[in-house]
Amino acid sequence: ILKVSDKATSIIGQGVHVEDLSISPSAAINLYGITIKNPEGFAPGQLLRIRRLRLDMRLYKLLKGNLSFKNIILYSPEITLLNDDKGRLNISDGLMRFLSQKSTARYQVDEFRIDSGIFDFNGDERYRSDRINLRLGNLSSDPGIKTEINGAIVYAGNRIDINGWAYLKDIPKRVNFSLSSKDFVLSAFRKSLETYKIDTEKTRIDFVLHAKGDIEKGFHMTSNLKVKRAGFPLFSKEIKDLRLKTVAFLSLPDHSLVIHGSSLYVNNVPTAELKGVVTDLRENPSYRAEVKIDKLDISGLNFTKDVK
Repeated sequence: ILKVSDKATSIIGQGVHVEDLSISPSAAINLYGITIKNPEGFAPGQLLRIRRLRLDMRLYKLLKGNLSFKNIILYSPEITLLNDDKGRLNISDGLMRFLSQKSTARYQVDEFRIDSGIFDFNGDERYRSDRINLRLGNLSSDPGIKTEINGAIVYAGNRIDINGWAYLKDIPKRVNFSLSSKDFVLSAFRKSLETYKIDTEKTRIDFVLHAKGDIEKGFHMTSNLKVKRAGFPLFSKEIKDLRLKTVAFLSLPDHSLVIHGSSLYVNNVPTAELKGVVTDLRENPSYRAEVKIDKLDISGLNFTKDVK
């Protein structure tokens, strides 16, 4: 255990500690209490903590020089990312190099699973996810292999379901996935939305987002967002159903979002359409748009002095 910990520490440049290790007769390896500590320059703490890591290996494949696993399971992994006053993350240069290296090893993993994971960034509830349960089926070093993706996370107190597939070793890598949530509550964004007088406790949102494309050109996206019990000061009348359907393309080379069409429905009545583009998403986002209003119930609007 000490040799494993010391070797890992020397490779990534951050302290690594493993509490215990066991090997079953079937060649399943269990590592317990894995910790990657914060690098120098950060307060004492940890970047990663894994309660248990299980590696269920096929020995006969290993004798032929191939890594083959029935499953790899991470139990209760917890990632805690931090920014220092210079904007650096608590990830050492050695760990960044290790993560960016392209492996030449041949491998096959029938199932890779994360059980009850946690992700935290600077202790900000807007970026915290917990109860992360994710499954990747059929991971391989060979191209042309379809990897299935499904699971769920709890983000800002709301459950988000994930489903899709990816060809991770193809050039370019192709991805097709959907995100969906029901009764999404905005409580975690209370401070950000209070300027707009939005009732974050009252408002509920259902949404479905589907994206398909590759990591070189970008993704064709469709979304369907439904706001229930809209707690917005813009509306004086109760809005039972506010829906926004959008078709767009996210271009990764030039960091832009092209909105081919976005349709707004108020109480199932087509109200407005929008087309446009958002450019320079990474540095200084700017937009241009064309809005067409079909029908708008002016009596339903609430013109008050405190609306910004």
